[in-house]
Amino acid sequence: MKYQLKIRVFLISTLISFTAASQVVKTLNGTVSYRSGMSETNFSTPNGDVQVLLPQSLTGAVISGTVVAKPTGKNVKEKNRNMKELAKMMIVLGEEIIPISGIPAGFQWKPIQNKTGRTAVELKSPSGIKFGEVSLPPVINTPAIINPAGDINLSVHSNIIMKGDALSLYTNQQFTPGKKFVITDSKGKDFTVKPICQSANQAVITLPEGLGPGQYKVRMEEEEVPFNDISGSMNNNAAFTLVDFILASPNTNLRPGEKSSVTINVIVTDSKGEWVNPDIEKLINGTMTINLQNLNPNTVTMEGGNFQRLYLDQSNFNPASVSYHITKTITGNMVGDFSVSATLHDSYLTCNDAFRPQLNALNTAMEFNNWVSELKNDLTHFANLQGSDNMGQAIKSNIRRAIDNIPECSSPEQLDEIKAVTHSLLKPLDIPIGAADSWLSSFKSFETILQGQSMSPNVNSNIMDWDIIRNGMNFIERIGYRTNDEKIIRDIQESRQLVNTIHNNDKQPGRLQQLFEILQPAVQRTKQKLTDASHDKTWSLSDLLFSTYCINKKQNGGIDPYQSMIGYMDPDKKVLRVNPEYQERILNSLKGVPLGNNIYSITASNTSGKPVTIQVQFEPDFKSPYEGDYWAEYLIKNRKSQDSIFGKVISSTKDSTGTWYIFYKDAKCTSHNEGKIVEYACKPFIQSEYVDGERKERETGYYEKYVSQPSGTCLKGNDFCTEVYSISGISYIYMDPKCTRLKTTINYYNFSCL
Repeated sequence: MKYQLKIRVFLISTLISFTAASQVVKTLNGTVSYRSGMSETNFSTPNGDVQVLLPQSLTGAVISGTVVAKPTGKNVKEKNRNMKELAKMMIVLGEEIIPISGIPAGFQWKPIQNKTGRTAVELKSPSGIKFGEVSLPPVINTPAIINPAGDINLSVHSNIIMKGDALSLYTNQQFTPGKKFVITDSKGKDFTVKPICQSANQAVITLPEGLGPGQYKVRMEEEEVPFNDISGSMNNNAAFTLVDFILASPNTNLRPGEKSSVTINVIVTDSKGEWVNPDIEKLINGTMTINLQNLNPNTVTMEGGNFQRLYLDQSNFNPASVSYHITKTITGNMVGDFSVSATLHDSYLTCNDAFRPQLNALNTAMEFNNWVSELKNDLTHFANLQGSDNMGQAIKSNIRRAIDNIPECSSPEQLDEIKAVTHSLLKPLDIPIGAADSWLSSFKSFETILQGQSMSPNVNSNIMDWDIIRNGMNFIERIGYRTNDEKIIRDIQESRQLVNTIHNNDKQPGRLQQLFEILQPAVQRTKQKLTDASHDKTWSLSDLLFSTYCINKKQNGGIDPYQSMIGYMDPDKKVLRVNPEYQERILNSLKGVPLGNNIYSITASNTSGKPVTIQVQFEPDFKSPYEGDYWAEYLIKNRKSQDSIFGKVISSTKDSTGTWYIFYKDAKCTSHNEGKIVEYACKPFIQSEYVDGERKERETGYYEKYVSQPSGTCLKGNDFCTEVYSISGISYIYMDPKCTRLKTTINYYNFSCL
């Protein structure tokens, strides 16, 4: 399975011909395929098919799924007769019996706790005769929990969902059995849906019939739900854009030598022809790809080759239909059926985890196992960087859960399943996408792509996985800046220029060969540096996690945080780093009491502003959090804050016993609203969202009182200034226009000086 939005349409070619009659022997062993975050088990019988849908994340005490019966028959009478025969059978999942009915039926399965081995799914008669059996991965009884005490976080697997595909949801807590979800369109209309399958950490939803391309958000159905705007700023909501994907052919009945075509349309407008999302063009152009494959090359020939990776960009955008339009000619070779499949892949700009694009690049068991070997080292290093608080312990536990349960791949037939299992173990970790640039597993997937393409005799840019190529170039450039290797830096800069040239419709094979000739030596130089015992093979993400704040500080009158920062306190790791010149002043400001071995008891605050006393490791060696890390310096000086590829966020938990402190020199604290609490009058609570491609506001039927907390910003000055990550404002949401019946509250967080 490809770990992206997937549409597979089979175009069947039938020809009138005289052939000898033959007997068709049907096997009942069953097949399993993976798509949209779930497994589809299919049993074919003379009376029809029986399908079992389960989440790819088989975890938790209760797992739900759906059984679908599809009777054969030329008319209603035949289908009813065959349905009666199918209904006599039953599904046995593990040791639990699940009946078969005439409509898709949900079920709840309670796996035997702590049972080892794979999961059997059987189709049996009432007397116990086995008609078919498949084997699914083992159940992991212990769910992943990212933040057991924090806010609920609901996430989708991608910002863009294709119509006809299922929606896969993940949570940092645990889904309860029978949980329902509410999908809301841009006009505020709600659709309540029940998952077709669900585990403790994952739910898979079939989108309601009639949903057209547009912007949507999804939340769990609850009586008291905090509000959010369409951007999904609150944790219990997730937002996605739905686009339509059509694969068709005008003539599927070909004679040998006759020509037809296969047409792909990706529709990005609503029923009025308006863009469904103002950012959709930026998300799709040059980043999303379609794998187009001719599954029966002996029957038909397809223009461009039997396997092609096609990019959606301006070259195939059709302004008349406001869609991405690709057509390939097919020519009949011989009598027979043919099938064409198309799989849409999103990129790091649209998907919401760091690993799915990397998994896409792995096409053999050896490639997967080599990648996993590096990944486990990366995960182990990342776990060692975590603190000892509840959050840190949860991350360590989940990483150990992933490392212990990622299987080894021993055959091509296992690859789709093992990729699905691996993705289900990695998704709850919520590793920042910045890890895609800085981990060796990323470099391994890049090296795999580069070797595979460079060995192809007639390599075509259409089948290059440019997302992984760009990622690999970022990794190599990082090595160049870390080691002051000017040749690597120049090579990557030249490579980027070539990539841009190729993407500007200059797809000459010579250009690709030139790119390989530059990248291959750069890869070898990088591998040599990685084998140097004096060089750390993996890096902390702290430089990436912190750099958003540093860049965003540059404003009118704002300080240069790279030059002015003299220290910080990391609440997760309980570390206080300061410039030795300022250590006494900083420790005094925190009422630091030495406890020995450079451990201090300090008086700080949490994100709610309440005073707390915590112990920190004092490290008087601070000059800059980026000292010696040339890549981080490059990021800060040259990258824009909206560059989502690097996944730059502040790493802190809102419910931790302490919060982020940052200390500056040559600065002063400038307060807002004279440092006072400001309470705004009761007014209708307005949600901002996109309607027909434009950002508009609508009333929710509720009312809001917003309270601004005392806050300020460290700006240019000649003093010492401290900023703390804390609550900057609170929205109180009421059910009545006089703001007396409180429904819920929404907290907003930011840095503010003391």
